[in-house]
Amino acid sequence: FIGNDGGGSIGDAIIALNYVANRGVKIINMSWGLDACVVVPNLQSTLQQLNDRGIILVTAAGNGNSRGMGINMDINPAYASAYNFLYQINVAASTSSNFLIGFSNYGRKAVHVAAPGVGIYSTVPNNEVETMSGTSMAAPVVSGAAALLWSAVPTASAQQIKKALIQSVDRNPSALLEISSGGVIN
Repeated sequence: FIGNDGGGSIGDAIIALNYVANRGVKIINMSWGLDACVVVPNLQSTLQQLNDRGIILVTAAGNGNSRGMGINMDINPAYASAYNFLYQINVAASTSSNFLIGFSNYGRKAVHVAAPGVGIYSTVPNNEVETMSGTSMAAPVVSGAAALLWSAVPTASAQQIKKALIQSVDRNPSALLEISSGGVIN
């Protein structure tokens, strides 16, 4: 639902979310967000319905403010990650040394885990590959880990998958990550 210009409508996002949910997906990666503090009732309602169906929603926590500094989501929420539904996993971006990168949003209540989000290879138009950085690069790592875990334990519930991912993070004692799990996805 996001065009080449990086923009898209909330209505199209809702259509896309329902499209994949109606085809039986168990995990939805949401590497996109809205301006800070924007609550959209239709989106919130749709995400609540998906959550109620046991679908894990993996959301990018966001890439900070216009100065490139991460924002504390506990104080200044950014959506859709700030909805924080039961089966939602909000993801910050970490470096290869398991530190949060300076632009990544964070929060001890609002952000659950960190994942590699710096210098990640990604596909771009015209069959090209580029390195990119951001929480939108970190969220797919968590989505992939959730998918691998669920494929290994297909009888697990969404709650069990989320709990296992959060409890198995790698913690760097010198990093003191300001996120609820205190660590980077393993």
